[in-house]
Amino acid sequence: IFELFKHRLLTTKIRLVCINCGEWEQTYFAKDIPENLKCGKCAARLLAPLKGQWSSSIRLVKKGLKKRPMTEMEKWSWERMKKRADLFLVYRKKAAIVLAARGIGPVTAKRILSRPYKNEDDFLKNILEAERQFVKTRKYWAI
Repeated sequence: IFELFKHRLLTTKIRLVCINCGEWEQTYFAKDIPENLKCGKCAARLLAPLKGQWSSSIRLVKKGLKKRPMTEMEKWSWERMKKRADLFLVYRKKAAIVLAARGIGPVTAKRILSRPYKNEDDFLKNILEAERQFVKTRKYWAI
């Protein structure tokens, strides 16, 4: 089961969006994200790792950067996107891998990433445990 989880997690497609300029995005498999990745337009490292549900991410970034009026849901999404970018700025590829998991957002990802790990399997087991916890508690989430 662990090997299947590891394969699923590392082959999840992640879209990296530049939060600095809002002009660049690139899609990678989680395992293939380069450690020293920068924005192709402005060379910033402030990239937000996003999954498929963030379909209008570039539009939201441009709206946020230009400080245009946003709905409450857009404000909430913009704040979460900035938190994801902050995690990627510090933890790079590891942050993208954690955020590729199901049900793990910036708060849980920060908790997972802040712990020391002896090896990659311990790191991935912690992510698996967080996914299991999400499945157990998902019916209580409002969203």
